[in-house]
Amino acid sequence: MLYLPLQNNNMKKLLLLFCVLVVSSYATAQTLSPEVISTSGTSMSNGSTTLDWTLGEPATATLDNPQNAITQGFHQPTIIVTAIADAATLNNVKVFPNPTIEVVQIQFTANQKNTLVELYSVDGKLLEKHLVNSQALEMNMSTYPAGTYLLKINKSETHKLVKSH
Repeated sequence: MLYLPLQNNNMKKLLLLFCVLVVSSYATAQTLSPEVISTSGTSMSNGSTTLDWTLGEPATATLDNPQNAITQGFHQPTIIVTAIADAATLNNVKVFPNPTIEVVQIQFTANQKNTLVELYSVDGKLLEKHLVNSQALEMNMSTYPAGTYLLKINKSETHKLVKSH
């Protein structure tokens, strides 16, 4: 190893500055950006609106109104997750028996005014829609095949409902 003694303070300062520059160039923090690796997809924009989609990703939530429906996936910057209740009671609503064979009872702790109750298949197809103005609703499930269904109450609360044979 070659050793060269530093003769003056200017040389020491120059070497120190060089070391600081080299170290600082390697000490930059990493940045994260949302990215997706998928088999297919694209991003489209027309000024004020951007649409990103990928094939085969799980959906996390669906936002809809009478004219439009938007399903969000994991690559969106803001994720809204809809929780599905497994418990028989949530937010003053009882759904029983679950699993059921024929009839499902939906009971509220108080009389309802214009409470929307919707039954969906797991693929998102609306099967039944009821406007409840009482304390209870009875739904006949006998015409539906065995499987899992989603019961939405006022588009804000979702219950998993199982129909057995």
